[in-house]
Amino acid sequence: MGSLHPISSADRGPALAAAYSVLLHAWERAHDCHADPWEFAVEVADLRAVGLTTTELRWLARQGYVHHAEERTKLKDKQRVFGPRDRAVISKKSAFVLTAAGAKAAPYQPQVPFYDRELRQL
Repeated sequence: MGSLHPISSADRGPALAAAYSVLLHAWERAHDCHADPWEFAVEVADLRAVGLTTTELRWLARQGYVHHAEERTKLKDKQRVFGPRDRAVISKKSAFVLTAAGAKAAPYQPQVPFYDRELRQL
């Protein structure tokens, strides 16, 4: 599998840095409330919205920085439900969680404002 070293500036473009910000934010929120990180899994649409491509999503998974699975949650479910992890296909229902290795390798950068859509604030 991939190398578990901090992501260098050569490895990251603006889209990858933005995606890491979203993934790290979700990971930190899950850990803050002692929740399963999958409860805070980031939908593929959110990562695509910051410019991430399928190639970059696969690279993150192959490096061991994220896990992904297809979300199968129904309205009746009390918590989010996911299919098998790390399948080859990334679909519009895929969701991603940062791994512990991914959190350690996150490119730390000066605080960049993060817009929380639920709270509607920076």
